[in-house]
Amino acid sequence: MENATKALLMAAGVLIAIMVASLLVYMFSQMSAYQKSASDMEKDNQLAIFNEEFIQYAQDNILGTDVISLVNKVIDFNEKEIGAGEINYQQKVTITVTLGQEFANKYGVNGNLLAFEKNTYTITDENNDFVRIITDLRKVEEKYGLKTMDVLSSNLESLKTYYKDGDTFNGKSIKDVVGKNISEFEQDFRNGDFSIIEEHREYSELKIATFECVGEPEYKDGQVVKMEFKFKK
Repeated sequence: MENATKALLMAAGVLIAIMVASLLVYMFSQMSAYQKSASDMEKDNQLAIFNEEFIQYAQDNILGTDVISLVNKVIDFNEKEIGAGEINYQQKVTITVTLGQEFANKYGVNGNLLAFEKNTYTITDENNDFVRIITDLRKVEEKYGLKTMDVLSSNLESLKTYYKDGDTFNGKSIKDVVGKNISEFEQDFRNGDFSIIEEHREYSELKIATFECVGEPEYKDGQVVKMEFKFKK
């Protein structure tokens, strides 16, 4: 009888040990699953915040200034090699901007653009024509003043008449237009070169032109990697 009791106690002890071990295994697996779920949620949250910085521009009607802002964000991100969190900084973003012949017909000289000569620009960093052109034209605005450049642009035909045709009655000089002479422009204009004003006009129109996002943004491993925009009107 005593042996039977001991056997039962031993069996009960073994059963309890098995139950405790099973409970510990279950708790460990649940904890691991919870940690994985929390990690996945954090990664998804970081990706969502990252993507929103770009896909907020995925619209049918955005201004050229917005496209330029997006290009700057892409360049800033692509310059980074490492960073905190779940974002893959080795995975770069590409922006494609298409102006097309319609833009050239509307804002170019005889259907030709002087500054933005290409129909399409593909941008991943600052070493591309699109960014170089904008940077150069922005420097001109900063040097001579945006108001001065805009006034010269709005009086371009009168300036051409004055400097090319010698018709001082119908034309206007630089001093007539902005109240002062600009020697750098004066020499160019007398040589029939009005490109600096024509290029400024293109840039001004680009900033206020309407663009649309073509298709949906492309993703890789959950991150935005490509967006495309084209001139709309």
